[in-house]
Amino acid sequence: MQPFGVAYAHEALARAALGLGEGGAAAAHLREAGELAKSVTDERDRKLLETDLESLGPSPA
Repeated sequence: MQPFGVAYAHEALARAALGLGEGGAAAAHLREAGELAKSVTDERDRKLLETDLESLGPSPA
């Protein structure tokens, strides 16, 4: 699977974890999605992913 698809899977898991109040799990999935986003070569896809990740709040360090 391409980094874009895997990153979006982590984005979805982070969103679900936040909804369940699982901040630690959400942070881990956000970190992984952020790292994978760096590998997305299509600029339009990367921007879409980054926008969705940003909508979830500050990126964990």
